[in-house]
Amino acid sequence: MVARFKCCKTKEALSYFCISCHAIFHASCANRLSSIVKLSNNRVYCSAACESEDNEHRNYDSYTTEINSLKHEIQDKEKHIIRLTKKAKDFEEDVFESEQSFIEEQNSFKDQLKNQKERMCTLQKEIVDAEEKNKNLQKQMDSYEQMTKDMQTEMTKLKNIHADMLKTISLLEETNNAYSRKIGELEERTKEDRCRLSENTEGNANDQQNILDDRDKQLRTEENVSLYDELFKQSRNNAKTSKKLLIVGDQLARNCARVLHNSMKSIGYIVEGIVKPNTEAANITSNIFTQTMDHGQSD
Repeated sequence: MVARFKCCKTKEALSYFCISCHAIFHASCANRLSSIVKLSNNRVYCSAACESEDNEHRNYDSYTTEINSLKHEIQDKEKHIIRLTKKAKDFEEDVFESEQSFIEEQNSFKDQLKNQKERMCTLQKEIVDAEEKNKNLQKQMDSYEQMTKDMQTEMTKLKNIHADMLKTISLLEETNNAYSRKIGELEERTKEDRCRLSENTEGNANDQQNILDDRDKQLRTEENVSLYDELFKQSRNNAKTSKKLLIVGDQLARNCARVLHNSMKSIGYIVEGIVKPNTEAANITSNIFTQTMDHGQSD
């Protein structure tokens, strides 16, 4: 194809073309020329010469062939019309039968609708009752949720108490370990004190014997005799002196003092206990000194 004008070269997609000379025209150029005859699908005759030339190429045979094809098409359409007419009659009969069956079905549907209406009334009553039950159940659910929240709060508190008890137990274990170490040290000291006391007792006994021997040899006043008797009683009291061990704790320390007293009684210790159930370790340790002093003053 060849563009007739320069402006038509770049716009082939929107162009008109001559079916005779195959010239290309822009849309505006085709509208501007008065000699152009527009056909279908952007086909044109650019001039009368092109139109006559195209008409000359069309011969009689082509027209005859086209006429024959049109005749065959008409015959086919007539046969199709006959078939459609027969189908229409059959369809009309089917429609009549369908109409009769539809009327019967409609009557049965009316009866069913009556029954459905009655069922709907009963269902509405049941729905109202179910809504009332749902409201009551919702109230119960709300109360159960509140109870669950309260239980969760209590569980949280119990968990915190449990954690605090574990901490307290660990502190008490550490304290017991420290007390065990102190008890070991005290046992060692007690052994040393017993050795010293035995030595002091033997020395005091020898001194007392010497004093009694001197009584026979020397003249003494009543004041000297009472002084020697007081020294003898003091030495006996020193020999019989015992040490006390005080244990202060919560319910976990119950019976601890009794067990220690039975095991440490032989080495000169008196073990006593103060039990305060459900008491924090911090409160126990903060009051140990005061309670120990009070307990010692009451001795």
